[in-house]
Amino acid sequence: MGDQQVAILNPSQVEAAAAFMPLLRVQQAIDRFNAVLSFTQTIMRPGKDYGTIAGIDRPTLLKPGAEKLCSFFGLTPRFASIKQIEDWGDAGEALFFYHAKCQLWRGDVLIAEGEGSCNSRETKYRYRWAPEDQVPFGMDKKRLMTRAGRISEFDFAIEKAETTGKYGKPAAYWKAFKDAIANKTAVRIMKRQRDGSSRPAWEIDSTVYRIPNPEIADQANTILRMAQKRALIAATLIACSASEYYTQDVEDVEPIDAPHTEEPHAANPSPPDPEPPPKSEEELDPTLQETLLRFRQDPKAIEPTLEQTKKWFAEVGHAEDFDAVLAQHGLGPGGKRSLANAIKAYKALWQRGKEIMQQQAAEAPVEEPEG
Repeated sequence: MGDQQVAILNPSQVEAAAAFMPLLRVQQAIDRFNAVLSFTQTIMRPGKDYGTIAGIDRPTLLKPGAEKLCSFFGLTPRFASIKQIEDWGDAGEALFFYHAKCQLWRGDVLIAEGEGSCNSRETKYRYRWAPEDQVPFGMDKKRLMTRAGRISEFDFAIEKAETTGKYGKPAAYWKAFKDAIANKTAVRIMKRQRDGSSRPAWEIDSTVYRIPNPEIADQANTILRMAQKRALIAATLIACSASEYYTQDVEDVEPIDAPHTEEPHAANPSPPDPEPPPKSEEELDPTLQETLLRFRQDPKAIEPTLEQTKKWFAEVGHAEDFDAVLAQHGLGPGGKRSLANAIKAYKALWQRGKEIMQQQAAEAPVEEPEG
């Protein structure tokens, strides 16, 4: 055989080499990819199972979506506590910290695990934003973080201008509304009541203050669940190889064809420039934020709210604007009635409604003072 040599591997070397080979054949990997893609496109719902966050150019997996993926792959989650701190604040500020682990099992086989933590010192739990009249007595407002905000009050509340009782506020608070209405800087809006109906109100600029959350202990269970949710999502992304499906719009992902020997197609043209990121919901009006949150918690509230909004646009003579906004966001006849589309449409309707009321206020005749 000349200088040629034959390498003979012992069984342990063969076993070690096999450990570097994939478990799936290429066609099996293709089938798995297409199965997950089809599941994502047909079963996963935008706004419910995955959503978008302003400034992040990819869908984000939400807890309901993670649970659906686990069911699809036959995975059972098991949670364990890695570390926790529960200080109820008897000697100072309360602290609740939870570090959780989630393991995903398929039968007796551990497929993946992920960790997540949450604590009461996170900004969204530790603080809340409040108008000046809700800053606790004795707290130095000069030392508090502030930001521009918007506050609103019903017409009847401004007329009463109560300074005592359950709904009482400082006289300066009501004076700010009356001054803004007089100099036409106040904005006319329709404000939602607790029963779901809307009444005329005025909205003005206002400084809001970041104050400590006085009821942090009430959120201890919420913080624990958040840690577990983060661990579940981390484990799901690993177990299902799902990160790829949430780095691009799943509607634009094409199924993979089986390998072939044909010449490759020409490169696709460059995609259009992406649209600028939507306005952060933290920058939106508080009343609008509340409505959007209600949509996410109860999608059944969308239709009656849109119907009520439609009546208002008709009453002010702008029914065509309502129809145009819905059509623009895919909610016209035959459109896709998704949560994401409804939220986008309602934001646009809200903005258009504010413009209409500003226009009406500007066109209103100025009353001459008596005497």
